[in-house]
Amino acid sequence: MNMGTKEVLSWLENFKNASENIVIVAPSFLHLPLLKTCAQGKNIKLAAQDVAQEERGAHTGRVAAFQLKDMCEYCVVGHSEIGDLVEVVIKKRDLCLKNGITPIVCFVSPSDAKKVYKESTIIAWEDPSNISQGGLYKDTDPKEIEKVINDIKANLPKNSILLYGGSVNEQNAKELAKIRNLDGVLVGNASLDTSTFTKIVESF
Repeated sequence: MNMGTKEVLSWLENFKNASENIVIVAPSFLHLPLLKTCAQGKNIKLAAQDVAQEERGAHTGRVAAFQLKDMCEYCVVGHSEIGDLVEVVIKKRDLCLKNGITPIVCFVSPSDAKKVYKESTIIAWEDPSNISQGGLYKDTDPKEIEKVINDIKANLPKNSILLYGGSVNEQNAKELAKIRNLDGVLVGNASLDTSTFTKIVESF
């Protein structure tokens, strides 16, 4: 809930001129059709920020996976700000997969990684000491993060894709990119500035 239509279009124009890397961008539901049209043929793939746990029906205000599949290839599921129980996250994950959408499944507790992982998913560990800090990343020892990442990956198939989320910014992205078992990052507040976001992308 940070940008209106004009700001989204300005962001898109600035980003597509700044980076040649392919990224997944998750705007609000409202802006998915706009970006689907305007970002076509560009270096951007689209994700929804959430999805309903119900397949279809009278669920006012919710958006079903079958409705999203024409708008995006990915969907963020279980983000910590939404506060879903693991059981709900798994339902949403499975509905995405059923409808040909790749879920980006978030989890806070490393012990939940195996529960939320499934073939054809991307999983994202949201570091509880750094999530939703408005870009104010705490000075966590990169070795501590690396240990958690390595422990998570050790219990997953070799081809699994693991992201890190936790107030990722231009500075810490360079350190995070050095973690061998980390495949990418889930960027929040820092993605609003295209210059900063581009530098984060280029770190990987």
